[in-house]
Amino acid sequence: MSITTGPTTATMKQPKRWVDDRIAQLDGVRDYDAIISLIANYKLNDFIMNLTYATGFMSNTVPVGGSDAIAGTGKAQQRPQTRYLDTMNYFWEWFFKGPDHPDVQASLLRLNRLHAHLYDKFPESFRDRDEWIFTMCNLGCGADRMRDIVGAPRQPENVQVAWHTFWEKVSRQMTGPDGHFTDFPGSYDAMIAFAEDFESREHPYTPTGNKVANLLMDQFNEKFLPKPLHGAGRSFILTFVPPTVRKRHSLPRPNRAIEFLTKKAFRLMFFAIDHFAPDNRVSNSDRLASAEFEAERKKIFASEKNNPLPKL
Repeated sequence: MSITTGPTTATMKQPKRWVDDRIAQLDGVRDYDAIISLIANYKLNDFIMNLTYATGFMSNTVPVGGSDAIAGTGKAQQRPQTRYLDTMNYFWEWFFKGPDHPDVQASLLRLNRLHAHLYDKFPESFRDRDEWIFTMCNLGCGADRMRDIVGAPRQPENVQVAWHTFWEKVSRQMTGPDGHFTDFPGSYDAMIAFAEDFESREHPYTPTGNKVANLLMDQFNEKFLPKPLHGAGRSFILTFVPPTVRKRHSLPRPNRAIEFLTKKAFRLMFFAIDHFAPDNRVSNSDRLASAEFEAERKKIFASEKNNPLPKL
């Protein structure tokens, strides 16, 4: 279908809140791409995306192979902000356009080729089909798992259905060493159950898991916080890391006071998002296409481009 996101700053003045009303009119299966595009454009921001990136990849690297590949490519250590931006380029395009769009299909093909390049170099990585499915499930239900942690209500049912439809369609185009995936969980609740079950399995500790987890926290802290607050930033991030994942990576429990304040603040934030906080005045599509963002992106790339990476 053609995605209609609603008013834009280029055509008319936006009401402060209109996205939830528009989403409520849409069907989670038929209109999944419009729902996800609306959320991506008008509900998300770089702070939340970066937090999701940090905590999500900690969970994704619970298996040994995942952390070995990320540590082995060297990018998370040598070019952390570039790696974040590169990853977000994929996600933003997918969210804005949907997996049925030709641009997204081309993007998924590029990612498949990138992963295939690493198969032989990191033989323990990418081999477990459950690991691939878990990654997509964890991304699909990450917002509600975050809401569960802080005690906030989950998203509306049609939004949950839209996320499941979105990632199920992505899974059909994603390929591993054994080809396409045909066994994606059949519902949103099944995605959550799969993610929780996978994290609870007995995965052995590996130093690369701990290394990657700390690199992810460093990237977030360096982007958003002055150095004296990095310790508090770590506890803030760890609040959203499931205990099974912290145990797997040998990470400490967050400071109890920071954990309490973080949960309270995010519970209030989600209440505001659901009831009265204004939607983004400028869509993320427009923000990422702006000259200001492009200048910032080039500055980040230039600052890290000379940091050496291992030859693979």
